[in-house]
This record gives sequence, structure tokens and C-alpha cells, in this order.
Amino acid sequence: GETDIFATNGPDQELSYEYSFLNSFDSEGSLLWSNTWGADSWGNETFACEIDQNGQIYVTGKFNGAVDFDPGPGEHLRADTQGHPGAFISMFDQFGNFTSTLTWGGSGKSAPLYINLDDSGRIYISGIFFDETEFTIGGSKIVKVPANVDAFLMRISPDDLLNSE
Repeated sequence: GETDIFATNGPDQELSYEYSFLNSFDSEGSLLWSNTWGADSWGNETFACEIDQNGQIYVTGKFNGAVDFDPGPGEHLRADTQGHPGAFISMFDQFGNFTSTLTWGGSGKSAPLYINLDDSGRIYISGIFFDETEFTIGGSKIVKVPANVDAFLMRISPDDLLNSE
């Protein structure tokens, strides 16, 4: 069958800017669930998604403005830094329930373009960043300043996501 998917901000109200979405389908192509999140501003994009052996779903991308990353009734607000798009990785369970989000950024755009998981459950994210960017993971803060644009590769664990604030 066919399924039409519309990102909405409530009944009969389409979203007016770039929102991220995550959908799950059964083996016959029927929609099981759908999540959307974002902000009424430009620059919100999802770049990559991976599923671990336990069914946890990891989604990475960039965001602009203040975003509620929890697509459900809860609220998990994060704001970009210094008015430039920040980066995120969000975790959902196999049923699409939001678990957590880790964000980072700085005085320029950050774009996490790829995500990969290893057999031990570690999460690898790579991408690019412009200007000064602060990576804060597990209480450790690393600030990088490229001449213009640079690449990054970071490794985190699911616990780093669960313990992020």
C-alpha cells in the first residue's frame, strides 16, 4: 500500500521550516510510527541514522535556534551556540521513544555527516566544522579552532548520550 507522510505541528497544520523526521515501517511497508522534531528556523537537517544490535536508533544532524528534540509529550530543549548551526546526536528506542540528545557547536557551523557503530556499542561520528567549535563529552571539553574548515571524528558511548545535559 501507499503511505503519505506529512510533518505537522498539530492537526491540519504543516510545518513551515526544516524539521527532522524518523519513521519506522514493517516488512510490508506499512508505517508503524513517525517522529518529527525541529524549530521554526532554517538550518535543521538530519544527515545519518544507525541502529544497534539492541534496536537503539541513533540519528545525527545539525540544528539552528532552540529545538525540542523530544518528539513526544516531554521536552528536551537545546539551543545552538552563538547563532550558528550546532550539531546533535539523538537516541531513540526501537519503538521510537526519545531517550536522549547530545549537542555541540561554536562560532561556526558544525555538521555531523556520518555515523557508524562498532560491535562494542561505541558510536563514531564524523563531519566538518567551521571556526571555533567546542566538543563536550562525558565532562571533557575540547575546543578546536581550524583556519577555516576542518574535519572531526569523535567516539562516544551510549552512556555519554544518557548522561548528557
